[in-house]
Amino acid sequence: MNRRLNIDIPENNTFLLPRDILTAADHLIGMKFGMGTLDDMNHLKNKHQTNPLTQIVHGRKLSSLGPGELTGRTASFRIRDIHPSHYGRICPIDTSEGINVGLIGSLAIHARIGRWGSIESPFYEISERSKRIRMLSLSPSRDEYYMVATGNFLALN
Repeated sequence: MNRRLNIDIPENNTFLLPRDILTAADHLIGMKFGMGTLDDMNHLKNKHQTNPLTQIVHGRKLSSLGPGELTGRTASFRIRDIHPSHYGRICPIDTSEGINVGLIGSLAIHARIGRWGSIESPFYEISERSKRIRMLSLSPSRDEYYMVATGNFLALN
């Protein structure tokens, strides 16, 4: 905390001086108006450290919020809705509650971030001619060139 707020308070000190409170307030005001460095202190407060799986889930979170981006109050229902390109990439169930519903989500279980930063989803390519099945990871711009069908992947084995 000392490093973030650029103050020098000993770890065992329980009393703050007015100067320390003003420094912290100045830093927070700067963050609000985009003048300071953005440091997500709230993210650390909400992260559970007792279960290692929750740390993995936090690492797979996606957000449409941020400086210069959407806010929970200005986002319309159209932005919060599920788009067809989200299929297999963004989990439609795991989203935050309240004002940020649909704006904060998670990657789908098998989704991954591709080489160019887009979210890729795994698909099976089934060829009738060669009688082979292979796994493809497709970005939203590439999957429009394939015919995608729903089905049970266990039936392919």
